[in-house]
Amino acid sequence: MALYASALSTREKHSLPLYTPEKQAIFVLSFLSNFAVHTRYYNLNTLSDRAKTDSPLDEWADVASDLYKGSVSAGKSESQALKLMQQLDKMPGNTGWTYQLDRTGHPMTVFDVYWRAYKIKAARPLAIWILIQALHPLYAVFDAIGMATHEIDVSTGKQVISIPYLVEFFPFLLADKPTTLRRKRWLSIFE
Repeated sequence: MALYASALSTREKHSLPLYTPEKQAIFVLSFLSNFAVHTRYYNLNTLSDRAKTDSPLDEWADVASDLYKGSVSAGKSESQALKLMQQLDKMPGNTGWTYQLDRTGHPMTVFDVYWRAYKIKAARPLAIWILIQALHPLYAVFDAIGMATHEIDVSTGKQVISIPYLVEFFPFLLADKPTTLRRKRWLSIFE
């Protein structure tokens, strides 16, 4: 989160308007920052009895659940849950308890497991859109830094540029919301 805040602060240096990220963006970026700093070695820490932290999968399930709740009406959510229950009722053996535990240590029902997976999958496009929205202001910073560097190179007579145009690495930051929510595979734009 500190790196993101620092990067945003450079907007002022390049005469770009200030940007304040939305609450959801801070929530998602905080999760990613916490994962990068503290929980990426969760499995090793668990095996070695080091400092206990919450499972990053459980934390992401909470983030996805909050994103899902914020983007889907209660009526639609209830309708989707009912549809899932009806699908599970048609499959023998898909009712009752599982060996999976929720965040608080209570056993999860088959429905709970499938419902959590559904919400995570449904929230994916929204999480990507929130990240693109949060990172979009940095696109202008990259462009300004690249242009300033190239101006220095030209003024000093360098024949070879010092750094590449940074914006070339981040075309996805220009995506609009409908495209972002529709896109299924993001890595293909880098091939």
